[in-house]
Amino acid sequence: MEDALEGAEGVESASVSLAENEARVRFDPARVGAEALTVAVTDAGYGVTTESIEARIRGMHCAGCVGRVETALRSVPGVVSANVNLPEESARLSVVAGAVEVGALEEAVAGAGYELELVDGPSDAAEVAEARDEER
Repeated sequence: MEDALEGAEGVESASVSLAENEARVRFDPARVGAEALTVAVTDAGYGVTTESIEARIRGMHCAGCVGRVETALRSVPGVVSANVNLPEESARLSVVAGAVEVGALEEAVAGAGYELELVDGPSDAAEVAEARDEER
């Protein structure tokens, strides 16, 4: 799996522990995102643990707003996908478990001129890691 990850453009290094079911990847988020890294891992025959986050997005009024919010959310490291619904003023995200802090999502959306309010999902990476440890 390390070879698959290190073969992705923008990845500087990858360290994998199969015993801990964990990969640590150092990458340039301007060149590669969580979606591409997830594809590299699944193409190598492994899985990626993801979580869903649901949020309200305030301030949108057109399809252009939807595009700006989706782009902002996808720019946050750890976000695999982001789908925004204008009529419902909502966003549904798939994120790498334990890799995304809600504050980073809020900042990204605020930077695009909108407001994000968490509806359902982890409040931060520490909470996800704690929940994962409790499952073991």
